Amino acid sequence: MNKGFLSGVAGLMDPVLINLARSLADRIPMDSQLRSQFVESIMGAARGVLETQAEKFPILAAVFTEKTTDVLKFMSATLGSNQNLHAKNDPLQQVLATVAERLQQAENPEQEKEKIIKELKLINEIMEVAYPKKDPAAETSQLSLALDGINQRLEKFRDNLKAKEV
Repeated sequence: MNKGFLSGVAGLMDPVLINLARSLADRIPMDSQLRSQFVESIMGAARGVLETQAEKFPILAAVFTEKTTDVLKFMSATLGSNQNLHAKNDPLQQVLATVAERLQQAENPEQEKEKIIKELKLINEIMEVAYPKKDPAAETSQLSLALDGINQRLEKFRDNLKAKEV
């Protein structure tokens, strides 16, 4: 079997591998040492060694090694991302940072705290109107209807197959 062809077919798995790598990386706490530049450098070195050694392996082992290095690359990209970037993109972290700053700069922190609480309650009320909670029973019934429809189609398909066999 041609290594280029096998690598191309294995390349179809890249989206799955990217999601796997992100999923694994997301499970690692933001303050973990695994997210340090040192670990990212080690992963880069390991990738380099594996990629050069992969050329010496039989075709299947080489393609597997290449896909393994791809996962390491995708993970290191996710793990090595700046932790502050995550905090800047997280709305809750932004709100908490603003609240902390306002409380530190306030002449009367207790009064400022009350103002903040009122503002947050107002925002919460607006969010409840803008994004009303969905009725779980309604969602469940819609899902049940969809599953019933699929089940009926499968039963009809099965019955048609049985009729053709007879």
